[in-house]
Amino acid sequence: MLQPFFDVCKLLRKERIIVNKFQDFPIILFLAFTIFAGALFFAGTDLLLTIFSLALAGTFFILGGFCVGSPFSHLGTQRELIQMVAYEPMVILAAVACTR
Repeated sequence: MLQPFFDVCKLLRKERIIVNKFQDFPIILFLAFTIFAGALFFAGTDLLLTIFSLALAGTFFILGGFCVGSPFSHLGTQRELIQMVAYEPMVILAAVACTR
């Protein structure tokens, strides 16, 4: 039962390795746009703007994954990109249908 806590402690003790200088920039923008989208949603503003800011956050997440040279990072990023291409049009269509 305590194994997840041990895993988190081990993860927090690991050394942070920066592959290139551009690595942190897209991830910070991903976090900023995710928080911005959450603030827009809970403020009750336009739903389309909220969804587009979440899509932009996902784009920065993908960009951050591709800027690392690891093949595992590229594999996970391609999976995320395929997921976004699959679900994002349906989310936008549902939001347009709800706002009319």
